Amino acid sequence: MEFQDAAALSATLKNIRISAGGVELDTPSVAELAKKWLSGHDLELTFTVSAIAVNQVRIETRAVWTDNISFARCSGRFEFLQSWNRTPNGWKLAAIELVSAVRFAPQAPGSKLGRKPRTSGRVVVFTLATRPDPCLDDLEESCRRQGIPLEIIGKGAPWNGFSYCKIRLLYWYLESHGEDIDIALFTDGYDTIFAEGLEPILTKFRRIGSPILFSAEANCYPGGPGLNEADYPPAPTRYRFLNSGGWIAELPVMLALLRRAGAARVRPNRCDQAGWTRAYLAGNSGIQLDHHCEIFQCLFLSTQDLKRKGRRPRNTATGTLPSVIHANGCISLVPWSDHLLGRYFRRKLARAAAAVFDFYKCHSPLLRLIRNLRQRAALKAS
Repeated sequence: MEFQDAAALSATLKNIRISAGGVELDTPSVAELAKKWLSGHDLELTFTVSAIAVNQVRIETRAVWTDNISFARCSGRFEFLQSWNRTPNGWKLAAIELVSAVRFAPQAPGSKLGRKPRTSGRVVVFTLATRPDPCLDDLEESCRRQGIPLEIIGKGAPWNGFSYCKIRLLYWYLESHGEDIDIALFTDGYDTIFAEGLEPILTKFRRIGSPILFSAEANCYPGGPGLNEADYPPAPTRYRFLNSGGWIAELPVMLALLRRAGAARVRPNRCDQAGWTRAYLAGNSGIQLDHHCEIFQCLFLSTQDLKRKGRRPRNTATGTLPSVIHANGCISLVPWSDHLLGRYFRRKLARAAAAVFDFYKCHSPLLRLIRNLRQRAALKAS
């Protein structure tokens, strides 16, 4: 490869010829091949050009390959260093060196490139998780018990902030699988749990009649100009404010909204909830909030509303049985996951057994005799 000046580097990189099996591929073929094999994955390339001498240029290339399907070994970061020398005919590539190659996580069993999402009919339930976690295990277990096929994306990806991961990655995933999905339900991965199956959730969603339904909470966050409590319209309950930790939507409407918002170019390290709040308050997005917590229940500043009565948690303030419990705002999800996953009595039995053992250890005559003999032996030795 050669280029006449540093300004032409980007054009040169775009015109690199690609071949597969010795057959050169044109641009449409490359796009079709990428769509087939990179479905569920993300690739980012960044170039840094620096002149180290009059006749030498170095280009640092950073490639981040993310498998959005599994904690896979093909997720990683690769850095190359290219050296270009000036020749009478222009600039020419002299050397290329692999500086580093970092794998993000080990491969999960059954990982497959380009597979279709796990859906229930034309409905997908998915979450975002970049690393394993016990709370993610509880979410998966609750879905398994309710017969919900849960799709986890972002596994192995680096955490680049809420806006990048919860808007850009989600948009990329939905855009890639738009042909297979009619309705998408998203929930946070590390602080949520399902209390009922997918069919009752869909029944509630259709009855509410909104194409995009977000969860609602009692706390206004993040606030700021145009995002304060006074900017929100009145609501029938105190769950007035948008929470981006859970939503369900008709996919064509959601994709149209994401495209208008420029989701593919969203900057990292921004607050995703602020972006969704602006879209909601604009009034033309089609977003409606779950003010009565029929599907989504946020617990921050609202734990007193949710009671464990029978097998299902009930919101006594709205009189509803929420489907998805979201322990936002650093609220502990443990009491609700223990209740819904049947661990409450097991924990209580374990605590009782530990108390009996402690009592026996302190008051058993045999153990007391052994303890006294050890103390006497220690005194003699001293």
